Amino acid sequence: DDIYHRQEILRAGRVPRDLVARNEAFLPEMIGVRPPAGVYTHIIGVDIVRISENEFYVLEDNARTPSGVSYMLENRETMMQLFPELFQQIKVRPVE
Repeated sequence: DDIYHRQEILRAGRVPRDLVARNEAFLPEMIGVRPPAGVYTHIIGVDIVRISENEFYVLEDNARTPSGVSYMLENRETMMQLFPELFQQIKVRPVE
């Protein structure tokens, strides 16, 4: 959201502009576009490791279909059938 709107992370120098501009996933035509409900990607899987107190590395970034997501969705469906009152009681939001 920040990259396609305010770009504060770029102005602050935390991420080099060139790194974003040269990235094949960056779409300049998306600047200023806000997706429905502000959701760019509904399900992602990101593996982040801390290498020091203030430094992190992203090992993997799956914005397509993270491995295991189908298991999560199937488990939710099964749990909703087995324990519908539990889902109503704790107000679990539907995937839709």
